[in-house]
Amino acid sequence: MTQSAGDTLSRSIPAHQSAAPPRENAATTKTRVWSQTLDDEVRVIALSVEGIYWQELPGSTADTLIRQLDRGEQPEHLFGDEATYIPLRRIERVCVDRTDDNDMDIAFRDGKEKETETITVEDRGVRDEIFDAMQRALGPRMTEYSDQYSVPRSIFGALVTLTLTGLVTWWLAAAAASIRAAEAIEITGRKKGIKQLFVWALDLLGPWGVSIVGSIVGALVVFYLIHRVKNPPLMVFLQNRPYRSPSPISTAIKYALLFAVWGWLISVVVR
Repeated sequence: MTQSAGDTLSRSIPAHQSAAPPRENAATTKTRVWSQTLDDEVRVIALSVEGIYWQELPGSTADTLIRQLDRGEQPEHLFGDEATYIPLRRIERVCVDRTDDNDMDIAFRDGKEKETETITVEDRGVRDEIFDAMQRALGPRMTEYSDQYSVPRSIFGALVTLTLTGLVTWWLAAAAASIRAAEAIEITGRKKGIKQLFVWALDLLGPWGVSIVGSIVGALVVFYLIHRVKNPPLMVFLQNRPYRSPSPISTAIKYALLFAVWGWLISVVVR
């Protein structure tokens, strides 16, 4: 198999000889396989009637695996212990953002615990193809929903992160100024080594250094915020329970609380 870096190959491998009807089932379903060349490995993704598998493998090993799947061998006998495997019966939600990324998040139950695994595919079209194949494999127990974010809802998380960045930067800059002004710093208690390292770093940076680092982090958050303004997510997902997107009222309440925090922070800083 010859592919350039970033190329993605999709193929359909018959697991049974009988023709598949419109609704796939254990007797007629095909195993779908996608492979993508990374820097020095190949990611192989396989979707069978039992579950979805993926693993990064050296090129020659991936070639062998795909040939075995071509011959109709089942993926549960071929993937190694380091492969990620999620049984279809345990999947509760599959989610993609049609607007802005190439990820597919799969939420499932592992015993009593809820877990989420993410597959990243360089080609968004192939990612959507995998999503559509999973929708067919999961069948009628999963319903497709979509949720187009408004701009205020899209940027709320970035605004919270920007607020925390500013608060932490202000606090650390004040701490750095106090450390430099003190003649000596006595450190006691548990984790003394970590505390000494923290004091040393603040003393080295000083209030201006801390402010510069915080400003760089803040600038990155602002860049992300602008990106979210231009590209509000369109989330499309499959899940086994009804979904209702948050109401504008709940978004308004979140913003009211955020503005209250801003007001409190301003009052503290200007004292």
